[in-house]
Amino acid sequence: MADEIRRLWRPDREAKALQAVLFAVKFGEDVCDCIPRPTDVLADVSDVLWCPDCGGIEIGQYEQAVEYEQGVDLEQPAPAAALVAQWARELQAERIQAGQPPSLLLTKLAAGDRTTIRNIAGRYGLALEDRDAE
Repeated sequence: MADEIRRLWRPDREAKALQAVLFAVKFGEDVCDCIPRPTDVLADVSDVLWCPDCGGIEIGQYEQAVEYEQGVDLEQPAPAAALVAQWARELQAERIQAGQPPSLLLTKLAAGDRTTIRNIAGRYGLALEDRDAE
């Protein structure tokens, strides 16, 4: 479950990462032109993705950086409240099994407390998808 949430949040699509890609290309870094494209990439501390075969910047991230530079909105996909609640239930269960006390925050999230979920999402600049509302 945590992996699903991590996949929804893509740090390699954030402005700082895309700016780092543009900066790297302007200063001479190559963009990957491997065929076929590698299935795995390496991420650096700036969340720039690199091809492990040729050492170039991953082409998909480069294309997103160009779109970002042109003003195309690259909105992050929003997690659904049900997905957040399921993740919180699983994490709470892991805490209890490890002998840790239950977390009040995880209890609220696991119960689907939409106000708490929205507050956390807002704090981190994320949207909450309402596909599971009502």
